[in-house]
Amino acid sequence: MEDGVSVLLLDGKHIQTACEVASWASVRQIPIVLDCETELLESEFLPSLISLATHLKCDQRFPREYTSSEDLLEGMAILLGQRNERTIIVTLGASGSLLMTQASSLESSNPQVTSYANLMEHVSYFIGTIPPKQHPRCLKTTYVSTLGEMALIYCCPYLLPKEEMVDTTGAGDIFLGSIAFSVLHRMPLERMLPLASYLAGSKCTAVGVAGLPYLHQLPQDLLQYHTTSQ
Repeated sequence: MEDGVSVLLLDGKHIQTACEVASWASVRQIPIVLDCETELLESEFLPSLISLATHLKCDQRFPREYTSSEDLLEGMAILLGQRNERTIIVTLGASGSLLMTQASSLESSNPQVTSYANLMEHVSYFIGTIPPKQHPRCLKTTYVSTLGEMALIYCCPYLLPKEEMVDTTGAGDIFLGSIAFSVLHRMPLERMLPLASYLAGSKCTAVGVAGLPYLHQLPQDLLQYHTTSQ
C-alpha cells in the first residue's frame, strides 16, 4: 500500500489524466484495474494506459476491434502480451464472462481450445449441467494460439429465472466493482468471476441496488480471499 492506495480503478474518463495517475501507481506496484470501453479506441493515450494496467476489463467487442482480430480469444491473447502479472476479463452479456492470463498461473485438466467457437462448444455442454439459481461456476481450460498457451477461465452467468430479472441498469458497474474488490483482497483468479457474476445477477433482481446483498449475506464459498496488509 502506498499513500493509502491499495488498488487503482480507472474507467478511461479523462484519459490523459488517467495515464498520469496510472504511471504513478505502476511505479509503486499498485494494481491497476482498467475498464476499457469501445469509445476509447480513438484515443491516442489508450495504448499507454493499457500498457500500465494489470487487470483489463472490457466487453467482447473491444479485443477484436483494438487488435483487428477475427477471433475473440486471439484478441485477448494479443492484449495479454508477455506481461506475466496481467489479467484480461471480458464480459459476454447474458452468456457469462471470460478471464485470460499466463498459462503458468493456473492448472487445468480440461481439453485445450483453439478458438472462441471451440470454447463455446465446451461451454454449451457445461452450462447444461448447472441447475437454475446455482452459484456461478467456472470452466478452466488452456487456449493455444500462435502466441503460446494462455490460461482461460469461462464463468457462467448467475442463472436466474426470467421473472426474477427486474432491472439490469448498473449491473456492469457492479461487476467491475467486484473485480476491484477481488484484486484488493488478492482473491484467487478462479474466484473473481463467480463473485462478480453473482453480484451483478443479484443486482438485477430489484430496482436500483436493493437486490445487492450485504457482505455478511454472501455465500461463503464466494468469499475466500486473503486479508490485505494494512
